[in-house]
Amino acid sequence: MLFAAAAAGGAGLVFGGVSLARGQRLADVPGLEEGSTVHAVPRLAGGGDGTEAMGKKNKKSHGLCIRCGKRAFHLQKKRCASCGYPATKIRSYEWAKKAKRRRAPGTGRQQYVKTLARRFKNKFREGTTPTARKKRGGSQ
Repeated sequence: MLFAAAAAGGAGLVFGGVSLARGQRLADVPGLEEGSTVHAVPRLAGGGDGTEAMGKKNKKSHGLCIRCGKRAFHLQKKRCASCGYPATKIRSYEWAKKAKRRRAPGTGRQQYVKTLARRFKNKFREGTTPTARKKRGGSQ
């Protein structure tokens, strides 16, 4: 009878912070006895968007980009929001100075630049063996 009255008004029943199921008998509710308070609360249409809804966010619109490695590749548009892949040119704008600094030379491994100074000293020779180094005549 209590459930029927609550359902007619579009409300649900709550006891001790727990919602009671529609077909559940009051005798089966643990801890509910004569004189206990049962609240009739209105049901939210569609649910709220507060903390409880944060656990529902399991849809991902962006995945990893194979060029820049960021999670900015839009899975439906097939375009990276960070580097612009699959466009040939890397995406960059003059209004984004900080973003340009993050990609500037010197922010990575500099695999090529590291050896450049040494190769320049030897006139960029390739395929030859270096001349033997002479022992220094030290006094003992």
